[in-house]
Amino acid sequence: MRVAAEPLREWLGGAGEAAGSPVPAAAWTAEANRRGEHLRAIAFAQSALARHGALGIRETAGLRQQFALALARSGSADGALAVLGELHAALPPDAETLGMLGRVHKDLAALAEGAERTALLAKAKDFYSEGFAVAGDAYCGINAAALCAVLGGRERAAELARAAVAGRGQGDGYWDCATEAEARLVAGEVDRARELYTAAAAMGGARPADVASTKRQCRWLCRELFGDA
Repeated sequence: MRVAAEPLREWLGGAGEAAGSPVPAAAWTAEANRRGEHLRAIAFAQSALARHGALGIRETAGLRQQFALALARSGSADGALAVLGELHAALPPDAETLGMLGRVHKDLAALAEGAERTALLAKAKDFYSEGFAVAGDAYCGINAAALCAVLGGRERAAELARAAVAGRGQGDGYWDCATEAEARLVAGEVDRARELYTAAAAMGGARPADVASTKRQCRWLCRELFGDA
């Protein structure tokens, strides 16, 4: 559900409080996340969750997922884990929640060293792998592949990358292109990966946070796999 910029500006002026359902709030929070306005996304989500406090986790799951993403992207890994942990414990396995759990554990690994770092990366891989197994989610699949490669399982990484690209139809040209770019990078096809990353960046003008996330992942993979970010 795509929303225009105007509701983003109006939200804190009262428009969000008038929403009778958490669905518009989830869409507005997602739009703020796409634009890189993560502190605003947190404010949207907190306001809406307070308003819809009588609803259960199932009814507000999409809003809570976007809240967790905003927290993770703003550097609050602990806050994101608290929100995601509640979702994971209360609801059936869901690729969105599992993918975010993978992302947060990978973020935590970036702050760790030695055995702790390896354990966090392995945990992230397990969450991504489960998300891919549950729904064939391309985001989870390609991240599981990347982590397999980083942890030394190059053959399994190539299998997962191929599977993620084969089923990557996310209905989003940007993410489809970025997913294939990462798959090519994991496979060592650097020139083709470069072409696809360039094409993805050209599609991402209105979504700077997504482009920034793709760039960070690309640089991280280049450093981990080839020794040069």
